[in-house]
Amino acid sequence: MEIGVRLLMANKLILPLFLFFCAAVLQCCTSEENKKKSAPSNSEKEDQLSQEQRTPDYGITWTEIPPDQQKQTHYKSGNVIYEAIYNKDGKISSQVFPHLEDAFLHEDKFYLKVILPFNLAGEIQANTPLNNPLYLTKIDKLTYQVSLHEALDLEKFKMTLTYLPASEDSILAWEKTFEIPVIPQFY
Repeated sequence: MEIGVRLLMANKLILPLFLFFCAAVLQCCTSEENKKKSAPSNSEKEDQLSQEQRTPDYGITWTEIPPDQQKQTHYKSGNVIYEAIYNKDGKISSQVFPHLEDAFLHEDKFYLKVILPFNLAGEIQANTPLNNPLYLTKIDKLTYQVSLHEALDLEKFKMTLTYLPASEDSILAWEKTFEIPVIPQFY
């Protein structure tokens, strides 16, 4: 009986010590894995450096496109806002990258704002393959409000922005298609 009491007392002491030891080993192993994950390797650092060099926060880059073309890319806040392709005769295409924000559904209408990266001299048009009425209203030089009516039953829709340049415009005609989910709090 006395041996049984001693074993029971020893187990009460051994079990907490064993659990403490397991927790300490687990914590040590986990912190080593986190250190490995957080410290990038030299190749990761080089990749990150070359990525930063390829996508500047602001400015313009030129890229050769074989056989005889060049691509001009404009950046603002690390995002591409404009691209143009040139050949020996001059500019052959251009693309502006507008930003969408403030989207919301109110009653049966879906609203969102299209923010242009810079002022355009020509005309912007918005189209959708749906039969729903789509309206584009200019708010200021850079901002347009889009309203899609009868949008209650939609999960998403495609919208194409088309740019028709003015006669003195240096930016060529372009189109940009967006697939937009119609859910509250999307943006």
